[in-house]
Formats: sequence, C-alpha cells, structure tokens
Amino acid sequence: MYKFHADKWTWYFAAPPGEAPGTPEELMRNAEVIKDVASVKVFRRDGKFFKWEIPDESGWLKRLRYRLVSRSKREYDTLSAVIRQDVAATVPLGYGECGCQSVLVTGELTGYQSVLGFLCGIYEKGENIAPEFLQMWGRFIKKFLATGFYFPDFHCGNLLYNAETQKFALVDLYGVRKVFFDRKRRQKRMIFRQLKDAMPFLADEELAVVLRESGVMDMEAFLEYSVQAVREFLPRRLKYAAGATQLDRPDGKKWKFAQSQQWYLPEAAADKVWHNMLLCRFFGIPHLHLTRMPGGGVLEGEAGYGYAGNARSGYIMQRLAAAGLPPEDFSVVLNQKQMAVAVDRRLIDPE
Repeated sequence: MYKFHADKWTWYFAAPPGEAPGTPEELMRNAEVIKDVASVKVFRRDGKFFKWEIPDESGWLKRLRYRLVSRSKREYDTLSAVIRQDVAATVPLGYGECGCQSVLVTGELTGYQSVLGFLCGIYEKGENIAPEFLQMWGRFIKKFLATGFYFPDFHCGNLLYNAETQKFALVDLYGVRKVFFDRKRRQKRMIFRQLKDAMPFLADEELAVVLRESGVMDMEAFLEYSVQAVREFLPRRLKYAAGATQLDRPDGKKWKFAQSQQWYLPEAAADKVWHNMLLCRFFGIPHLHLTRMPGGGVLEGEAGYGYAGNARSGYIMQRLAAAGLPPEDFSVVLNQKQMAVAVDRRLIDPE
C-alpha cells in the first residue's frame, strides 16, 4: 500500500493515486455531492467515489473500535475479498483515516444504476421486464450466496446493473462477513432483503423466475417467509411513515407516469386509503402507486386500466389475505403494462 499524509489524515492506496490527496473537506469542494448527512457524505470527484464516514463517537468502546479498525478499512478489505471470489463489486482504490473518521475511495462504475432504479424505470414506462434480466439477476444472487458471505444490507439498491453490458456489481459492502454456521437462515434473510423493495414491481411469474434461479427457496416458501419478516418490523416502519404525505419512487426519484389520476376524498377516507397503500408497499404487494397532495384528502397516482379478470386477481387477493389485509377493502385492476395490482376500493367507488 502507498501511504500519504494530509494534515491529520493518513491515506492508503493500492496504487499511486497520481496526485497526493488532501483532507476530505478539500476533496469535497467542487465535487458532485451525492449524499450529505451528519454521519456520512458521499461525493464523486475525478472519476472516483469518496464515502466519508463520520460515526457517532459517544462511548469509549465505540471510539476504541473505530480507532483500531476504521469502517472504511473494513469495507476496503471486504470489497477486496469479495472480488477475489469472482463476484463483481465496485473496485476499492484506497482509504483514509483520522481518529474515528474515515474515507473509502472506490472506482466509478460507468453505465450502472441500481437494480431498484432500473425496475422503477421499467415500471414507470409500462414496459415488460426481459426474462433474461430476471434469470441473470437470480443467478447473480445464487453466485454471491455461494461465497459464504453474509451481507446484512443486501437490498436491490446496493446491487447495480449495466443494461448495455448486462452485468451486475455490488456496492456499499460495509458489514459483510464470512459465516460458517446457520447459512440457510442467513441466505433466506438476504434474498428477502434483496427482493422486498422490488416485489411491488414484479408480477408473480417474474418473481418466480428470480427465486427459481437463485435456488434458495420456492415461491410459496418465500412469500410465507416474507410475511413473517415484514410483520417483525411493521410497527416501526409504520411509525416512521406516519408523518409522510408523499412517497417518491423507492430509489428517491419522482414518479413520472404516462397517465396519472387524482382522487378527491373525505380526509378520513383518504387516511384509510393511504394506510392501506403503505401496507401494500411494506408487504411487497403490487399496487397502484400514489402520493398524497398537501391539504385534505387529495390523492394522485398512476391510472388504472380496467379491472383484472378473476384468473389474474387470484395472486393479489392471496397476497392480501396472507398479509392480514381485508380483501374486501381492495379491488384488483390492471396497470399500464397490464399487470394485476391492488387498489383500495374507495378509489373505485368513493364513499
């Protein structure tokens, strides 16, 4: 490793960086800032990504832990280990340390976007998901799980996809570690984490393809497991969502549907519709995506394209019943891509 000093910071690089780095404050100036919160700042500069970790230093045990091995060094070592297992991931270039703070430097993955963003884009346009993508996605999951690594944050926002090269790559691998016991349970947890945010955008046959290729469990077992996993954290998620009046795409962008619709409901009815929509989202049930407009009971979202027939409604009704949601509160309609989705009946027959 090549070692450099800048003020109180010490930097380590796998190869000479060309230009000696400065402090994170200096590097962040005139950079493209991607995330800027108290605990972490992410920015892009000169074709590199910088993730500046500023952990909570309360308590001597935490301070000792971060000084012994910084968060960025752990992630640098993890990325290197995963790549050695022939699993594609963002390339670690180096890291910097100063007390409890640290910075991870990685290469830029050109042409990639998160799998979640990719799916949202397809859904928004009303297009079908290519079967080849679903198969490759499932095979990548299978390949990663076979390495024996446990990735607690293995969601589809941390898996990138390049539509041109049809390749996947992992990012943000902090906390990843090798496990040598209880692997099956951890694999179930990981595949749930990977699919839970994507499930509202997948028809039943599309979800089945990913599960089959991953080889972890079949559709029936996965849906049963997912309901139990959601219920475990549901009170907390509902609490955090209680004050939300608008929901963007899960990848943070704004929805831009080809056709949208507004509904004007009594405020009490709008509250019930909003609550049911949140439950559908948390349980991963395909549904019409809505947002609540400021003031009163105005809802806006994607338009429905007629009722789904009985044959296509069965899967959605089964999912609602399994989640403990009263099926009588819902209808099943078709969205832009003619996929069966749940919608609160109040939007079909306002009270």
